[in-house]
Amino acid sequence: MNQTYLISNESSYAHALPTVCNLAAPGGVYIGVGVDQNFTGMAAVGASYGFIVDNRPPNRWLHSLFKACFELAPSPSAYLSVLMGRPAPSSLLPGADMAEMLATYFARTQFDPIFFEEQSARIRDCITRYEKNLSSETWNTFHAMHSCFAYHGLDIKTRFDMDEWHGIKYPTYRDLMPAVDRTGRRWHFLNREEDYLWVKNMQRRNKIVAVTGDMTGKKTLSRLAEFIREKQKIVSTVYVSNIEETLFRENRFEAYVANLRRLPIDKTTTIIRSVVNDPEHTHPAALPGHLFVTVTQRLKRFLTLYEKGAYSTYRDVTMLDYRV
Repeated sequence: MNQTYLISNESSYAHALPTVCNLAAPGGVYIGVGVDQNFTGMAAVGASYGFIVDNRPPNRWLHSLFKACFELAPSPSAYLSVLMGRPAPSSLLPGADMAEMLATYFARTQFDPIFFEEQSARIRDCITRYEKNLSSETWNTFHAMHSCFAYHGLDIKTRFDMDEWHGIKYPTYRDLMPAVDRTGRRWHFLNREEDYLWVKNMQRRNKIVAVTGDMTGKKTLSRLAEFIREKQKIVSTVYVSNIEETLFRENRFEAYVANLRRLPIDKTTTIIRSVVNDPEHTHPAALPGHLFVTVTQRLKRFLTLYEKGAYSTYRDVTMLDYRV
């Protein structure tokens, strides 16, 4: 199977979280794209709901796999055990750095095919309870995704067809777990049991929903906006990774902005965007060793600047009014 997009390649994601958390009130709604980096954001802002919008159909199945792992795992170590097909540690040192400790343990724990198949069967039983009438092709997709995590372990990365881009290595799961913000704090949802349990509880109550849709489409964000208003909630965070670059290039940026306007927001709602760390057009906030620089902007400010015609190029989007 093509392993692309099973994990994030944004080791800088945590850089945005201190700013976002300073603004976001707990209980808001988190909207994002991509894979499990969103769990870190949901826990950080204390989200009441989390919606993952992605136009790649397999992304929905990937999130169903994650949901099953949360259901089966009472702790961060158990979660990695189920996902990676490796037995969990028998005990953890009290007060130890969870992400670093788990990364070290699972990096040196060998893949166990019998254990993996046992976990795969448990995952299938879970998924069967909330995904009905799945085709054999879809089950093969689940098994292939799970196999990639198990076979590669913490060495899994976004791409296996290349090791680096302009001298910057693609991060592995081993790199992402202990990744820090600009002050040295770790935010990964597996680093603190409280954060893990927050996301697990959201999953248990079906508060995290992966949607196959498009940020520029006429239905997806419109329906989400209607649902959020019905729940009398406010969107606290919109994480868009680097999709704006593609939308700008394909002349779909206007539709994207129109959809963002439909969301119930307030003055604290924050957009998180990731900008490719292009050596030819280095962003002032870029740090060495990261494929991306991750920055924030208040969403109302973004919409105001757009209405004033401030964004003639994608670089304008990334450079004007950003915060780290």
